[in-house]
Amino acid sequence: MNEVGAHEWLTAREVVEQYKLPSLAALYTMRSRGKGPKGHRFGRDLKFHLADLKAWEDECADQVAPRMVCGCGKREPSPTG
Repeated sequence: MNEVGAHEWLTAREVVEQYKLPSLAALYTMRSRGKGPKGHRFGRDLKFHLADLKAWEDECADQVAPRMVCGCGKREPSPTG
């Protein structure tokens, strides 16, 4: 990966920090349930391309309750309590 291309990728930990997710485990759980961003393996490392993160953000924005469905940020309480 060249120097310019390196800035187009985030590590899993960086994604957790940027999106204020509760933990790495939360990110992995969301991905295993098909609700998280698309990731790519580079050997043992899981990285996320900025374009894939933007697509995930757009998908979350299209949802009725994005934070509950996609996990974008903190979980909101359900309307029933």
